Amino acid sequence: MGLKEQILNDMKTYMKNKDSVALGAIRMLNAEIKNAEIEKKRELKDEEIVNIISSAIKKRRESITFYQKGGRKDLLDKEEHEIK
Repeated sequence: MGLKEQILNDMKTYMKNKDSVALGAIRMLNAEIKNAEIEKKRELKDEEIVNIISSAIKKRRESITFYQKGGRKDLLDKEEHEIK
């Protein structure tokens, strides 16, 4: 099973578990993958999907830094949950 299939299976699991934060994160990740596929006009390889995931995690970590400085514990917790 490739990463793309695993992401879709995880999405189904989060829907069943009603985990809205994780579901939102996985949907955003899926959208980024689809956008990259449209841009490249082909399906992505697992290595390329890993790069997209790494980029998404990096963005969230940067957001966590800003939320810590701004004292936004609620948003900080959401971002940390999305990373997991």
